[in-house]
Amino acid sequence: MTKLRKDYAEELKWNVKDIYANISDYEADYQKLEESLNEYKKYKGHILDSAKNLLELLEFDRDFNSKLEQVYIYAHIQNDQDTTDTFFQEMYGKAYKLYEKVSEETSFIVPELLKHDFKLITKYVEEEPKLKAFLNNLKDVYHMKPYILSEKEERLLSGMLTSFKVPDNVFSLLTDADLKFGYITNEEGKKVELTERSYRKLIESKDRKVRKNTFNKLLKTYGSFKNTYASLLMGEVGNNNKIASIRGYNSALEAALYSNYIPKNIYTNLIETVKKNIEPLSKYWQFKRDILGYDKLHIY
Repeated sequence: MTKLRKDYAEELKWNVKDIYANISDYEADYQKLEESLNEYKKYKGHILDSAKNLLELLEFDRDFNSKLEQVYIYAHIQNDQDTTDTFFQEMYGKAYKLYEKVSEETSFIVPELLKHDFKLITKYVEEEPKLKAFLNNLKDVYHMKPYILSEKEERLLSGMLTSFKVPDNVFSLLTDADLKFGYITNEEGKKVELTERSYRKLIESKDRKVRKNTFNKLLKTYGSFKNTYASLLMGEVGNNNKIASIRGYNSALEAALYSNYIPKNIYTNLIETVKKNIEPLSKYWQFKRDILGYDKLHIY
């Protein structure tokens, strides 16, 4: 019988107390974030009135998002520990809702910044040296200018975050919580439950039969849901293409690369170079197959 998380010693588990000592501390910070979210509104329409205003907003935004990240990661980790626990499912759901709300309420910032030329930013940095700490972030914002929408459109897009996350969320719940892979007899003759976690150990067994059974059982279970997974993948690809199109990119690939300053040809050249030089790797696997004495070499 596979041990449950509660059956393991505390020192083998994530020490979430490094983030929050208890749920009450987490909830206190969550409430503070909800209350202070309105602070953003006082900057709306006034971000670039002065170097002082810009610095105040950026410092507030930095501190707010630092605490938001702490709250979100804590809830995410608690949920990841046991994705079947409804208490932590709800906690993570609330944290994500807050993340979405923050994205929506702050959607005015970038469009407002981009109404002005970067020369004004440079002028303010000269006036207020503390702004230098944010200069690279501001450069990244202006780099994205060709694909930033109007304030209204950015707010609408931010409000749709939850809908766009559905394929990924369903995939995670199906894979991590709902799927059951059955049992495998290990090299010691003991029956152990096959899970994503136990798979990693079983697939490295010295017994080839154990590896084969493990591999086939896992893939067969996934295969029985192939239509569901195909639909989720189609939804994810569709969402990425839709967002890219709305923003004006030529493709989802271009959208994924642009923010990191990576030209599309770098990506495509990498793939083509690998394809052109795959022969040595093929020879290696053929050599390994022959040395092991098999007619066919499998992934397991």
